[in-house]
Formats: sequence, structure tokens, C-alpha cells
Amino acid sequence: MGHAIVLKAITSLFGTTDKGQLQLMENEYLRSGRIAPQVPAPVVANTENMVLVPRGEAIIGLDGTDNPFAYSGIDGFFPRRIVTVDDFFMDRYPVTNAQYDEFVRAIEANDHRHCHPDEPESKDHRRNTWLDPRFGAQHPVTGIDWYDAWAYARWSGKDLPTAEQWEKAARGTDGRLYPWGDEFDASALTWIGTVFDQPQLDSVPVWREILTQINDTVPSRTTVRVGINAKNVSPYGIHDMAGNCWEYTKTNYFSHKDMTLHFKNLDPVAFMQDHDAFPIIKGGSWTSISPLTSAPFTGKDLLTDRHNEIGFRCVYNPPRFAN
Repeated sequence: MGHAIVLKAITSLFGTTDKGQLQLMENEYLRSGRIAPQVPAPVVANTENMVLVPRGEAIIGLDGTDNPFAYSGIDGFFPRRIVTVDDFFMDRYPVTNAQYDEFVRAIEANDHRHCHPDEPESKDHRRNTWLDPRFGAQHPVTGIDWYDAWAYARWSGKDLPTAEQWEKAARGTDGRLYPWGDEFDASALTWIGTVFDQPQLDSVPVWREILTQINDTVPSRTTVRVGINAKNVSPYGIHDMAGNCWEYTKTNYFSHKDMTLHFKNLDPVAFMQDHDAFPIIKGGSWTSISPLTSAPFTGKDLLTDRHNEIGFRCVYNPPRFAN
């Protein structure tokens, strides 16, 4: 009875029954002594341009004794395991610059009701690529941080994928290395060999040297329009899961659990060594060499960094009902 009374009081006080949002708002209250603004009514997700990934087993990670990328010496491959993933819907394409800019206009007009309680005060959600003509309207959004991606997902009634959801969507049930199969195909995606016209690029030292040449004008092309690579389609019909842009997940790189945030108004230097500050990113980008664009590869980045290589797509998790 006591639990029921307390729960009713808390949900009334914070204005939501969503467990995740309640935890975020409670954390903010304990940290600052202030009650965050009540959340708006839930947004109904539009699944028209999403793909259903049915419940079932998924192969995650890579067998260390048979790693085809061992030659590279690149870390980021976790041990192979089999997990069961509940059904979910995933965006067919990454979120585009045009879609993201619409979100920015909406929250500027209607305050930050959908934003993460831990994000900095008066955060500017505009992408830092919006003046760069290389990043077109129908290209995947980049130049944003993890808070930006989280806010967009909540604004659209969706969520960021877990790393396991993302990897299952890319690899299907057979655990393939790339959305199209087990062999790297330089023509199937946008990667560093594409943008620097080196389709045979396979040397890690050469790749790293090329990365030092990148600036505001070099290369002349970066990301490309979503859906343009016809081969880059997963077994579920989800496009662009290799290359073009990295994609944020809501999974922490070190704990492999959902992100736990406690960084509000702190300078990034103050928490850049904190393991809680690093979400997993997946898929590789236009700056990546082939091993990084494989589905098992697991990257990470500081959640406040805004690179022109990292974007995202959303998932919708249908409500679960007890039997």
C-alpha cells in the first residue's frame, strides 16, 4: 500500500508514468533540488518508414579465433555471443539533415520539453554542419552530439537503438559481417576509399595519414544522400548500415547497459575520463577503413562531441504486455 501511495505521488509530481523519464527527472531533482518541467503528452511514433525486426536470436560480436580483421590491429571487436532481442521497428534510413533541421525549428518554437534532463542549460541543438555545402539536405545528419540524437528520438516518439538492436538489424539471423554478406564490397558503401578515390585502400598507416588531410574543404565530398547505395541493405530491408555515417546507440561502451548520465553543466574536460560518458557508435562512416564499417565493430565517442562523421537512426519499441 505504501509503495502504491508513493508511486502515485511521484507520478503526479513529475507528470509522467514513463519509468525512464521518471528516473531522469528524479535524478535531476536529487542533483539540483529542482523539479524539471513536466513532460508533454507522449508523441505517437510514425512507423510508416520503419522496418519491423521480429523477435528472435541474434549473433553479436565476433569470434576472436576467426577474426578476418586481425591483420589491421584495430581494437573494437567484442567476443561472439548469441542473444535474444525483442521485436522492434527501426528507421529504414538514417535521420537526414532535412528531418533534423525540422526538429531544431520545432524545439526552438516550443522550448526543450523533449530534451534530456541532463543536457546543458539552453543547449543549441543546431548541427555544426549546417553551413557546409558538402552535407546536403538528404544526407544523413552529422555534426550533432548524443544529447541531440536522444532529443530528436523523444520528439518523434521513438528511441535510440541499443547496440544489440542495431547489430541484429544489420547482420540478420546469420551473423553476416556486412549488411550484404561476409565480404567487403568497396562499391556498396561510402567510406574513406570512396571519398579519396582509393577503392583498394587497406593499409591502416596510409588511412591514418589520409585522415590528417581532412579539413573544411578536403575532401570535396563527404556523406552522400541516404539510400543511394543499392547494395547497402540489411536482410530486413534496412538501408545504409555500413559507412556514410556512424550511428549513435543508447548503450554504454564499457558497461553495455543503457547510458547513465550525470554531467549537466560540467565542462567535457571534467568527465572525458568517465566511462559513463561514452555511448557505443556503430557502422563506420565516410572517414572509415573497411574493418570499422563491419557490423560487429563497436566504436565509442564522448557523448558531447559533435563530429561530422556521426549521426543516428531511431527505433520504436512496441509496448510489452504481460501474459
